[in-house]
Amino acid sequence: MTRKGEREDEAAGASTQLLYDDEFWARRLGPEFRKISTIRKAHLLFSLLIYLGETLAHFLLFVFRSTIPDVETRVTRFLAFYPAKGNKVQRFVPGELYGIWHEHDICAEHLHTTLVDSCIEHLVLEESDRLIKEKGLQIVMKKLTVDGLKTLLRPTKIMETYKALAPRTWQILWIFSASPNDYRKRKQRDQAHDDVDMGTSSEDLKDDLDDDELADDNLGSTTEGPDAFKEVPKPKNFLRNPTLVRWFHC
Repeated sequence: MTRKGEREDEAAGASTQLLYDDEFWARRLGPEFRKISTIRKAHLLFSLLIYLGETLAHFLLFVFRSTIPDVETRVTRFLAFYPAKGNKVQRFVPGELYGIWHEHDICAEHLHTTLVDSCIEHLVLEESDRLIKEKGLQIVMKKLTVDGLKTLLRPTKIMETYKALAPRTWQILWIFSASPNDYRKRKQRDQAHDDVDMGTSSEDLKDDLDDDELADDNLGSTTEGPDAFKEVPKPKNFLRNPTLVRWFHC
């Protein structure tokens, strides 16, 4: 590239407006191209990228790094979340794009290591800091009483505090404890089969539970009794409350 070309590129990079305006494109394409369908416009734009020998990476980086007002306005609209829109694609397009990228084996694992892992670390640390700073969970030894300790350690109090201050951490722990494993899935299939053949209710399956499953329902009952989480709904076909398992993870 000549020095003149380098200066022109520097000027383009510092420009506060696009170098090619409506008049430029009207002379080359004609106004009729503004009326073609969205899918045809997409073909036109991408064929122009190919014709110019430009990579999609360079173009996208320009779009999302640009400070040109016309570009920034459209990027803001693209990145925004619209809760009132009709479907999930219209509500949050970046989420739909992430889902499409995730379907491609060539990048799925790299999305986890470069995007998801760092986001999880940031969110978990942020929620952890909120819990550490929560005055309701802090113990002042000089003011500590037996009743105060019992109140602090109430399972439902801890549960509600975690759900309020660390909702994503709580959700991750819920997935660990409440997602059915192979044994549970097999029991569900057997239950469905037995219900059809014998009219067996889900309550009858309690007799088949292992001793350790039954014991889980009594965990954490020292301050509120075994019914501490009675009001918390259980996932379908679970005969114990996963909240108890999750509480001990916390």
